[in-house]
Amino acid sequence: VSSAPVAAPTALPTVPYCTFQETSAPTSADWLGLATDSSGQYVYATTNGFGDGIYASSDYGATWTGTSASSSAGWVGVATDSTGQYAYATVSGGGIYDSSDYGATWTETSAPSTAGWVGVATDSTGQYAYALANSGGIYSSSVYGATWTRAISASSSPY
Repeated sequence: VSSAPVAAPTALPTVPYCTFQETSAPTSADWLGLATDSSGQYVYATTNGFGDGIYASSDYGATWTGTSASSSAGWVGVATDSTGQYAYATVSGGGIYDSSDYGATWTETSAPSTAGWVGVATDSTGQYAYALANSGGIYSSSVYGATWTRAISASSSPY
C-alpha cells in the first residue's frame, strides 16, 4: 500500500483587522461575561464584583466606562441586542438586570433573585430574552425583560 505525499498546509493570509491589543479596561478585574452588538461598536463586560461591576464601551472597545450597575454584585452573564441599546446581565445569587439606554443605567427585573443565574441571551431586537438558572431551568421573557416565565425546569428534561 502506497500513500501519496501529503502537501504541507498553507499559511493563512494575514488580515490587518484581526489583531488583538489591550484596551483601557481595568486589568485587575475578574472578567466573566462579554457581549457586543452586531457591529462591535457597543460592548459590555461583566465582573464578579469586588469593586468592579459592569463596564461598557461605545467605541469598539477602545475605552471603557463603569456603569451604574452595582460594583459588589457577582455579575456573570451579559447579552445585548443587535444595536447595543437593550442589554441584560445576570447576577450569581441575585437577579437579572436590564438596560434600555446602551448600558447607562441597569434595573433589576421581576425574575426570581434566588435562582442562581449563570447565563443570559437575547434576540436581535432585545424583546426576547432567555436566562439559565443554576437552580435548574430556563426562563424566558418576550417583553423586554418586564416579566419572566420558567420555560423548562430541570425535572422536565427528557433525559
